[in-house]
Amino acid sequence: MCSTNITAMSSRRYPLADDLTEEDTGTERMLKEEKVLLRPSVRRALRAASCTASVYEEKPKLWTDTHQGHLIHCARLTASSVLDGTSAFWNRLPDLEKLEVEDGKDLMKALTKRFNGMAKLEYLSIAWTPMRTPPAACLRQTLKTLVLRQNDLRSLNGIEGLGSLEELDASSNQIAALPKSIGNLRCLRTLVVCGNRLKALPESVGRLENLETLNAASNRLTQLPDALTGLERLRDLDVSSNHLERLPEDFGRLTKLVDFRASGNQLTCLPESFAHLKNLVSLLIGNNRLLFVPMVLGALERLEILNLRENHISTVECALSSVRSLVLDANRLPSICSGIYLCANLEVLSVERNSIKTIPVEIGDMKRLRSLQLSGNPLSDVTPEVIRALEERGVKVRLQPTTKQRRIREDESESAAAAAAKQEEAGEAEDRTMTHFPDQAVIASVEVAESSPEKRDEAKPEDQPLNAGSETTSPAAKSDDGEKQSDPTSSKSESDSGRNADASSSSSVDCPEKSIPNSGPLATKL
Repeated sequence: MCSTNITAMSSRRYPLADDLTEEDTGTERMLKEEKVLLRPSVRRALRAASCTASVYEEKPKLWTDTHQGHLIHCARLTASSVLDGTSAFWNRLPDLEKLEVEDGKDLMKALTKRFNGMAKLEYLSIAWTPMRTPPAACLRQTLKTLVLRQNDLRSLNGIEGLGSLEELDASSNQIAALPKSIGNLRCLRTLVVCGNRLKALPESVGRLENLETLNAASNRLTQLPDALTGLERLRDLDVSSNHLERLPEDFGRLTKLVDFRASGNQLTCLPESFAHLKNLVSLLIGNNRLLFVPMVLGALERLEILNLRENHISTVECALSSVRSLVLDANRLPSICSGIYLCANLEVLSVERNSIKTIPVEIGDMKRLRSLQLSGNPLSDVTPEVIRALEERGVKVRLQPTTKQRRIREDESESAAAAAAKQEEAGEAEDRTMTHFPDQAVIASVEVAESSPEKRDEAKPEDQPLNAGSETTSPAAKSDDGEKQSDPTSSKSESDSGRNADASSSSSVDCPEKSIPNSGPLATKL
């Protein structure tokens, strides 16, 4: 296997396969003939970014950086050949303070033999390797930052001895449990273990007295240890996408907490001590099982961002006076509740995909509102004056219809188009009847006239006499008479028409209002 590594996770520009020189014929042959395969995750990242795979140079990347006011020597390794004793890089190892490694097991096997010479190493990053446990040789006492993300780690055994460690990132691995002695890392300020298989956090986490950031999202946690509430310096806590059903009763002891994220759990309520989080600014607890907005949130004087989307909330009763952004998407709100009007500092209100049917006039009293998002609601009674008043104040109103409403409108438009086409077709058929069968059209007009006195008066000619002996005929009637005289088979029809005409004459005597002339084509038809 060639030692050259291909990655899409770096934004730095490396030479492409087509740009390689004659000195790189081995690498070029590997790319064109052996066709190195990318990991599926890297391939997806490449497609998403629409970029081309770049080839790392075998030479290490060396640079200097500034950390806490002084220069440090940094290096990035991607090939084991640089660790050869004859390499010029060999003399640089003792001076390194920051080292990044991205390669397979071959490089790690060679590198573990060289860590003893790195007495100044403070930052170590190992990614994209198949290792299952951190190599004991790389766990130097001088380390302050240890990054082990995107590997195949199953445990973190051995890190408890790193007394100077301040930052630990072991995200996106296969870790099922943290060491019980992790509390020995008294200097630890940041702990990131998201994207693993943790079912619980050890009680010793409560001894991390300097911990400020804890990210345990995307695991399998069912509860948080009570000792967690003893982290008095904790500012950021992320336990999203777990299986939490409740929070510790003394959760309010985390008085320094500024950002708390617990979306994607099974929480039904918040503890009463939650009201003691006086420094909380951002709270994200969407996709849970809350039935209403917890009343304890009204006591949080610095809360500005509140996301409660995808719960089962049907009413808002507490006054969230300090909240500037409120998200209640995908809940069960039948209307914009009165409690929302009490949010005096609210600037962004999102209530998409609820059951809201109208926009109340009271929404205009929210003087600081700048964005109102109502898409996906069955809005049926929207007052244009309210929308116009909001837009004149600079409020952006979003009113996109739901998919169901769009389908209903499409069905209605299709039905209207079909009805119009049918009516047009009927009109064309009537025109054809008037053109080819004028006598039938006259009969139809007489029937319409007989149906009502008003229409009957309109259908009756003013200058046509009512006596049976009238000789008034139209050119069409003359044409019909001529055709009937030339047709010998029409004698029976004429006799029948004569009898019908006599009957019509007799009826006209009894009912003058219904009298019909017994001469011309009409009499012939009748």
